[in-house]
Amino acid sequence: MTMLVNLQASASIQLKNGGKRPASKLNGQLKDHLIRFYDEKPTATIGDGMNELIKGFEGLSIKKSRVAEFMKEECNLSLKSTTRHPAQRNSPETIEARAVWVAEWLAKGTDYHNNCVS
Repeated sequence: MTMLVNLQASASIQLKNGGKRPASKLNGQLKDHLIRFYDEKPTATIGDGMNELIKGFEGLSIKKSRVAEFMKEECNLSLKSTTRHPAQRNSPETIEARAVWVAEWLAKGTDYHNNCVS
């Protein structure tokens, strides 16, 4: 159920039932546009989808969170964030240092599978 709340004499905003958050601006036409966009470009980001909507529908202002919410809840897509790792993470020196560290722990008799508190 959708309610209308009169904020001022000249303006009213639709609210979702029981909430203070305005109803989503993503109507059927916008949702179809987003679905087609992501079908054509499956590696596009949420920001790309938002920019595509703004470019395709003049005067539309929409938040990134609304696009993400639509993709997550209605399209059942999982959203992943990219993380950056330093270039030295898997350098030969780092790998060698890890191997030395593990060898030292094994020499001390430390075995997490058998003799650690769980």
